[in-house]
Amino acid sequence: MRIIGLALIALLTFITAAQAQVAAPRLNPLPFTPSAAWNPAVYSWDGPSRIGAGLGEIALDFTASGSATVEAAAGDTTAATLRWVGESFAFGVDYFLLNLDIIQSFGGGPIEFETTLVGASFQMDDLFSIGAGQETGKNLFDTSLTTGSLPIVGATLRLGEVFYFGFATGDETIEQETTTVAGSAVEGERGVTRIGLAYHSRDGENGLHVEVWRNDIDAINTTALTVSSEESTGVTLEVVFSNILIGYESASGETLDAANGSVLEEDDSTTISLGWVPMEGLSLVVSMTEIESNDLSNGEVFQFNLLFAGVTWSF
Repeated sequence: MRIIGLALIALLTFITAAQAQVAAPRLNPLPFTPSAAWNPAVYSWDGPSRIGAGLGEIALDFTASGSATVEAAAGDTTAATLRWVGESFAFGVDYFLLNLDIIQSFGGGPIEFETTLVGASFQMDDLFSIGAGQETGKNLFDTSLTTGSLPIVGATLRLGEVFYFGFATGDETIEQETTTVAGSAVEGERGVTRIGLAYHSRDGENGLHVEVWRNDIDAINTTALTVSSEESTGVTLEVVFSNILIGYESASGETLDAANGSVLEEDDSTTISLGWVPMEGLSLVVSMTEIESNDLSNGEVFQFNLLFAGVTWSF
């Protein structure tokens, strides 16, 4: 059933904004953030340096209007991270891969969702940082291939060593094609704007991170390609005491019609995390994410559930 595949892609796209890092770094050293609303300028404050990897399991439930909820797809995800943070210069690479299989009663078929983030930043006087990076991604379902490329620049302002303001922007190029049809590729460009405010502190075994953010993605509406616009906002709360992390994140988003701006879909996300996160050595964090997507045109509801575990070594 093609609608399930397209809904899965929409849900995975919402994850790109569901766990943001726009103003200040996370206390979770490896969250599940494929193509997240990131700001490369944050890398300057994101110590210590680390390497890590993670695994997760995914399930999707589907509820048609007036019908019972049924399982529609399941799969897994892998992630890897590298972060090097010096006195003034910082560099980071993140990689995420999701593989999902639609169950046969909904038509079957695999979906692949892949994202790579590469960025660097430079900070001055422990007050201001600038950063630049590249976000690339693709999703493949059946014969439909969508790729995206987002060069992004950002800045952060740090006041009193604990208050942060972040801003990032770029123009994303989207290309869509049918893999079985030669010359079918079409592309368009859209603006991306991210803004965030945060309180962040980490002192030895204890820490606190509170952040509110917004992510706006313009529509593409040309004769060759139509892609809806997206708006999302959220809040992040992370507490560390005696190296034990407890995290809570909530995000809500809307998908808007490219032609008239009417709301096509509403999404809500909640993530709860628990882990062991010392400043140096081995860290382990387990996260549970639930995303609910409501299609306003037909009353269909999709619920995405993820269990993810990340392990890192900080140095």
